[in-house]
Amino acid sequence: MTIEEFDGDALGKELSNLVQDSFSNNSIVALQATSLPDATEGNFIVSGTVTKRDERSFVRVNLTEQASQKLVWSHYFELDTSTDLRTQLNANLNGELETRLLGEAKSRLEKMDIALLGPEKLFILGTWVSGPAKSTLSWETERVTLMQLALEKDPDFGPAHSVLADKYGFLANVHPDWNTEEYLTLSRFHAERAIELPPLDANAMFNVAQSYWHAGRHSASQRMFLRVTELDQSNSLAHFFAKLLPYWCADVPNDVMLWATDFDASLSRDDPIRWIVLTWIAQLHTNRGEYDLAARSITDAAQIFQVAYTYMSHAMLLVKTGQPGLARSIVQRQNLNWPNAGFEHYINTTVPRLCLERPNAERFTEDYQELLTELRK
Repeated sequence: MTIEEFDGDALGKELSNLVQDSFSNNSIVALQATSLPDATEGNFIVSGTVTKRDERSFVRVNLTEQASQKLVWSHYFELDTSTDLRTQLNANLNGELETRLLGEAKSRLEKMDIALLGPEKLFILGTWVSGPAKSTLSWETERVTLMQLALEKDPDFGPAHSVLADKYGFLANVHPDWNTEEYLTLSRFHAERAIELPPLDANAMFNVAQSYWHAGRHSASQRMFLRVTELDQSNSLAHFFAKLLPYWCADVPNDVMLWATDFDASLSRDDPIRWIVLTWIAQLHTNRGEYDLAARSITDAAQIFQVAYTYMSHAMLLVKTGQPGLARSIVQRQNLNWPNAGFEHYINTTVPRLCLERPNAERFTEDYQELLTELRK
């Protein structure tokens, strides 16, 4: 990626320098100059313009694929020049810029010969970034295969270990065939290897944090997400998880609920991470007994993307809001994507596992027992 100096006098130059600095330690975003002879193929250009109107400053940032001149993404926001510029860029630009960039890169890599890709590019295909994705058992197990291939090419490639830690933990929660001591042990092993090999790699540590969450190790997960925010201040999802993890399977104060909804409101409406944010907001509403609000959030999330965490929550909330028939159809339809996954494993094993560290967890797992009763009819 090449970051050009933004138009807009000294302020434009300062902003482009701050964006450049935010990506300087990113392990999967290579910064380069447009003057390099091989920079055009697969290179992306970040350009920007700062304009002033009525003493207010506005920023337009474009992400363009260099060779085709295709506009990948454009973002416009107001800048408060009286407050810290780096903080504003992290909140308003850098996180989504990385999401859009990696999503476009992933789309291109999907069309290439997997055998010819190095570990870094295989990592982009295997880790969660926006772009081509399917909520299916076959697609998820393919991510495992991709990371195994990356480790064949470089056994000490820590980011691949981090993806395997995440995937083994995730698959154990969403499919009974993967819920074995072998796979759970592998998840822990790969998490440890990821920490040993690239301890300063924010992208790898993010996956490790997720693997802890899958295992119900919320305290460890929160600490690791906080570590990610130290390594990469622009990782908006890490900030989100670090703030909200203490409230999974727990009471949610009003100020925390407001913070979560404000976070969603700050995102672009088509930001790919919104399905994750909305799924968590639905869980927070559920914890507060606000089932109608939770159902709205999870329905919106399901329209963007969904995994078992999303569609099982959706089904549970449909039962809570008096729509058991629709709940059954949602779960039954997922059998096409997740053959033999069933529903009892998720309700009886995964939901309690995710509440493992919480006192009085039964309060927050009872809702799924109502879903279980309906699905057994």
